[in-house]
Amino acid sequence: SEDADKIKYYFNYDMIGSPNPIYELASYNNSGIGPQLIADYLEANGKETIYAEFDGRSDYAGFVELGIPVASIFTGEGENDPCYHQACDTIDNINWDAITVNTKAAGRALATLANSLEGVPPRANTTPILRGRAGVLQQMRRWKALAEHTSHGKTCSHNDEKKIY
Repeated sequence: SEDADKIKYYFNYDMIGSPNPIYELASYNNSGIGPQLIADYLEANGKETIYAEFDGRSDYAGFVELGIPVASIFTGEGENDPCYHQACDTIDNINWDAITVNTKAAGRALATLANSLEGVPPRANTTPILRGRAGVLQQMRRWKALAEHTSHGKTCSHNDEKKIY
């Protein structure tokens, strides 16, 4: 669509101050330079980065579906953040080093793209996840896993079947 064509890049910064952080970058085949911009800053500041695929469970899903280049940084849930979606998930649960370095990485990446879109691919005309039979099957598996994960109430990393969120 014409409106989607106006969006050149989407960075997703969600859960970037987990108390026991990992530095997980998520991207897909149309992400271009974005993940590398974040990784370069984090690694230059002594953080080990890991890479993952998007799983469709966050705010970036709609942008991926529209073919907009996307990158995401995430510091973890579960054992990385036992208070995720719990009453103890307060300001006292934040790892200030993690949130600070991630915020600086985000600012650097955004400033870089604000000055030049070199390395940013155009919006894909088709959804990258659904290309070919393998892509469709992969998306179906993701939807099935998400449906199973959320069948007991609100999505949460704790899988506590006695609690409905």
